[in-house]
Amino acid sequence: MSNELLYLNMARPKLQRTVPAGVATESEAADEELEAGTSTALARGLAVLRAFRQGEVYLGNAELAERTGIPNSTISRLTFTLQKLGYLHYIPSFGRYQLGSSVLDLGYGFLSNIRAIAAVRPLMTRLAAESGGVVSLAALDGQDMIYLEVARGVAAMTRNISVGLKIPVARTSIGWCCLWGMDKDERLRTMDALEAANSPAWPDLNRRIKRAWRQVDKDGFCINISEYATSINAVSVPFLTRMKRYHFAINCTAPSAILSKDALVDRWGPALRRMAELAEQQIYPLEGIAQESA
Repeated sequence: MSNELLYLNMARPKLQRTVPAGVATESEAADEELEAGTSTALARGLAVLRAFRQGEVYLGNAELAERTGIPNSTISRLTFTLQKLGYLHYIPSFGRYQLGSSVLDLGYGFLSNIRAIAAVRPLMTRLAAESGGVVSLAALDGQDMIYLEVARGVAAMTRNISVGLKIPVARTSIGWCCLWGMDKDERLRTMDALEAANSPAWPDLNRRIKRAWRQVDKDGFCINISEYATSINAVSVPFLTRMKRYHFAINCTAPSAILSKDALVDRWGPALRRMAELAEQQIYPLEGIAQESA
């Protein structure tokens, strides 16, 4: 299985057990979706690894079973196997596991093979320095956006933005831009999954997403003014929408005292859009994608 399926499994919902009675767990849903010739054991092993969230170092078998919906007896076999392979490390004093170094090998292998990161990095660094904000490249990961590259300006941030951070698709401008860039069928499937995961807040979220799409249609970017994080503003653009195997977007975010709404709309939104267009001109030929005619 490729690194991109391991680390950017676009179709998987976020691992959590907080679901109503009668609703399939992550593991149950995965079992139903597996096609002939695929491995349920492998899918469950990957689900265990994905249960570890940013900021959580240690998880025990009971917690892993609760999050994934996998039976305790199966979890024990999976964690033992993953430990032997170096993907988990057991801490006897805690009676819990933490991710092992082999996971880092997979992540590095994925990141090092994404040409977009190398091409866009210097452009992001320049824009971050000019704006004072944090410019980030993220990719779709289930119902989240996961940060793949981060360039920091001089502005002090109130949130820790770093590679590997996940933020929700439905509530962020970078997620809204990612949705905008999808083809019709995939966007519909993703919106259905977001609706199921965000009820009863979905009507308001849906209206907000559609408003962002209209802004992208008009301006090429959309903004989020302290809607996701208090006193934090962001502007985002779709990115590499013609590369169908991934779903990317880029944002620029900073405290509202640094990047006001007017500054985002008048200056940094257009600048971010131009930056993305310049990067796409470099990346599409490397991917064998012909330039669109004027």
